[in-house]
Amino acid sequence: MKKVILIALALCLCAHNAAAADLTAGNILISTEDVIYEVTPTGDIVQTIPGIRPDDTSSPSEILRDIAVGEDRVIHAYNGTLAPYMSTYDPITDSWSHTNHPGHSTADVALGGGLAVSGTRVFTTDQLTSGDAAFESGIVVFETDPNATFLPPIAPSSEPIVGQFSIRLAEGTEPIDLAVRHDGLLYVLIRDQFTSRMIIDIYDPQTLAGPSTIELSNYVFAQEFRAIAVGPAGIIYVATSNGELVQIDINSGSTNWNIYYCNGDFFDPCSFNDVDLLPDGQLALGTESGDVIIADDYLWEVARLSVSNSNAFVAVIPPSETSALDVWPERAANTLNISRVRNVIIALLTDNTVDASAVDPTTIRLGANDAQPTGRPRLRDTNGDQALDLRMRFSVADIGLQCGDTEISLSATTYEGRDIDAVGEIVIRGCD
Repeated sequence: MKKVILIALALCLCAHNAAAADLTAGNILISTEDVIYEVTPTGDIVQTIPGIRPDDTSSPSEILRDIAVGEDRVIHAYNGTLAPYMSTYDPITDSWSHTNHPGHSTADVALGGGLAVSGTRVFTTDQLTSGDAAFESGIVVFETDPNATFLPPIAPSSEPIVGQFSIRLAEGTEPIDLAVRHDGLLYVLIRDQFTSRMIIDIYDPQTLAGPSTIELSNYVFAQEFRAIAVGPAGIIYVATSNGELVQIDINSGSTNWNIYYCNGDFFDPCSFNDVDLLPDGQLALGTESGDVIIADDYLWEVARLSVSNSNAFVAVIPPSETSALDVWPERAANTLNISRVRNVIIALLTDNTVDASAVDPTTIRLGANDAQPTGRPRLRDTNGDQALDLRMRFSVADIGLQCGDTEISLSATTYEGRDIDAVGEIVIRGCD
């Protein structure tokens, strides 16, 4: 028997954004009516973020559309329609930044305006609209890293592109939505503007190499496809405007289809326009009516978040990047004899997910007992990579280690307020 929970959210902007706050993994971001809501899967509003454009555009069509969360825990948004920006919101500083690309646009309808993030790159759909030059459509790629170096495979020059840039990929195509799989590949749902056939093109988001193509033209309602998500097991989920969820298994030799209807009822369509995956494998589906439906992969509804009366785009906040801990950084082995050793040295290593020098030492907690460092942590290069790591001393008795433990975990917060997690291997001795 299905369990249905209807949750009506009180949309009071005054009560939920008194102070900027970091995003919480597993929560859902909902973009609707020019506002982004961070909502728990049970329907509680955590914070509200009003959308902002850098110009004085007053057209009701120039609205926030699709959203995604980057690895640096900021929100990227497709902001507009005929003159959109790729807008970025930092929840820690409570600030927006904006960039655009010549000829970038989407159809002036409630749907459209897809966006996905891979590393430091943001990918957006670009459709051919009135006034665009021939083939001025495709995928617009925004590089957000000011230190990036890139030699594009399309129209390559002898000099690489250095720093932030935007570039159009797959010119002349009509993409509808995009998604990035856990393996890093970019999946693009495309309608061919000349033949109206539906395909999924797959690209490497770092080299932009591709595409390889999955044909969807044998599906009778392919023209109703609106949004795409890709699960870790290689299942593509396509949400349709007539309330269907199409599952495509890309692991099989031939493409296998499974089709499910909203609540199992062909005559009770939900009119989906966006889809994303929750950490537990359930789906979050935005609808044209403003609801967000939480459902299993058979499309049986678990909960419905009623947020507005207009199109809802969704993005699930991913887990924080995990950094590395090194137990006894000056030694080759991570062995700890808990019956003989009173104190242990542990280093939080600087890597591409965290700068150890940015960590507030007063927020450090280690192990099951949330142990705090004894004495003052020191910045030192402990692994010879020319980056400063955070070297800390802990009381073994405070950590709460048990015989059989193979990992030790640390949590902390940076001076800017970003939460970080780190994990290291450990070998416990002294249990006999």
